Amino acid sequence: MIDTAQAYHNEEGVGNTIRKSDIDCKEIFLVSKIWISNYGYKKVKASIDKSLDRLQTDHIDLMLLHQPFCD
Repeated sequence: MIDTAQAYHNEEGVGNTIRKSDIDCKEIFLVSKIWISNYGYKKVKASIDKSLDRLQTDHIDLMLLHQPFCD
């Protein structure tokens, strides 16, 4: 399992490392998180697309909300 997040600013580095490794992507369970400023349907959809691009992959196994939204 590889745990990353938009707020960690490491998705691009993780994606580069996975691409350069000899590990089959089926052997990796990839997790990322959406930051609170990207909540809401349209922002979440765009945010996932950006994460996929930064991770250089066509899938993320588990996408989480980074933290509950609070007032």
